[in-house]
Amino acid sequence: MSHISILREGLERAAWLSVYGSGEQRRLAAEFVSYTPQRAEGAGKEVYEKATNIVKEGKARRSLTLKGFEERVEVNGEKRKVKVIGGEAAKERQNGKTLLRIEITAEVDGVRRECVITYGRYGKLNAAMGYA
Repeated sequence: MSHISILREGLERAAWLSVYGSGEQRRLAAEFVSYTPQRAEGAGKEVYEKATNIVKEGKARRSLTLKGFEERVEVNGEKRKVKVIGGEAAKERQNGKTLLRIEITAEVDGVRRECVITYGRYGKLNAAMGYA
């Protein structure tokens, strides 16, 4: 019998795809996800419970869409109405580094603003940092 090792993140992603994937991708992920706890059961109760919980967490994660998000939030003790009008994320190269750039257009109490946040890895520890 052969064994493979699946990282937690991989199983969570497969569970997410089994709910939010498209077409064949969704079907294949669902088949894989249903098979995994069955195999884990043979390894013992603890392994089965862990696999089942990971699958539940993966399926519970929603696909978030910024556009159209509207909420009242508290800032410095005051309630503000926030409405996201649009946004996108893209990878870009700068000085040999790969960066993630997130652009968001939103209204806060009727005032429209655009915000750009760039994430990259910096320093000797290769720490992920973001700049707005």
